[in-house]
Amino acid sequence: MSRKNSMAGFPGRYAVIFSLLIMLISVLAVPGQAAEKKKLTNDDCFKCHKEANLRAGGLQGELQTLFIDKERFMQTLHGKKLTCLDCHYKADNKTHLRTGYRQVTCLTCHSNIKGLDPNHIRERLKKRNIKIPAKKMVGESFLKSVHGKALVAGKKDAANCFDCHTIHYPMGAKKPESTVNSRNLKETCSRCHKERKIEGLFSRMAAFRVQAHRKADLSFSFTRDACVDCHQGDAAHGEKELSKAPCQRCHQKEIQPAGLMFNRFHLFPNHDQQYSVWIMRNIYGVLFTLIIFLLLCWGIYVGLHRIAKYYQEQENK
Repeated sequence: MSRKNSMAGFPGRYAVIFSLLIMLISVLAVPGQAAEKKKLTNDDCFKCHKEANLRAGGLQGELQTLFIDKERFMQTLHGKKLTCLDCHYKADNKTHLRTGYRQVTCLTCHSNIKGLDPNHIRERLKKRNIKIPAKKMVGESFLKSVHGKALVAGKKDAANCFDCHTIHYPMGAKKPESTVNSRNLKETCSRCHKERKIEGLFSRMAAFRVQAHRKADLSFSFTRDACVDCHQGDAAHGEKELSKAPCQRCHQKEIQPAGLMFNRFHLFPNHDQQYSVWIMRNIYGVLFTLIIFLLLCWGIYVGLHRIAKYYQEQENK
């Protein structure tokens, strides 16, 4: 056989071999019928994320816990309707362990801002009859609030959504266990605003005038622990009215006189920020100490007087 004839059948052989390989790959990859790539379920995710000691390096280089309490998550607003992949839509059981995860942005679903939903998450939720209520679309107002502006400006330690609502356990404000429930706001807000958390007897005495406001409205319970009662329009999502607190009746820029009586205030019982309140706290401390000292002296005097009277009576017998 000549070299020319042998080369003539060469392409045909490779075509047959190539076809056989294609058929073999298709049979091995999709036995019986075409199948889509298997998507992870919540159960798949919790096989690993149920471990309390599961940790990994965060996006900022910090050591971050990857443990998720399944029972607690399933009781949340997200857990009842959403799956893990609804937020972590690019998670993959083969690659995400090496490549990390995409940082979830709550504004993707909770705003109408263009460009924040490139993967059409809300459209996929809509197909499953999951609609986000209009009152939950707070992204635009949040970005106009004090917290939102700080976040957009890239300020260090600026508050993000999950700083108040937690990452995986968001609950409605009316639920007692919610981090944004009025009873829990003191602890939630003080995670960032540590300097505004009043602790200690004398500091509380110096801040007592907030509770004393009840004389102006007996129907409302005035307390420093419900931060949003005073910080309406600044805290949360920038809403002008977060609660029915009557604080704004007097504490408004439009009606504030030049003096201090109706001026906005926040009690900082320390020397640097509010000297007068610091003095007041120390006065309370001195008075309290003086009262205890006088009571102690009076007790000693009464005791010694009774002892002396007892021995005097014994001598007269």
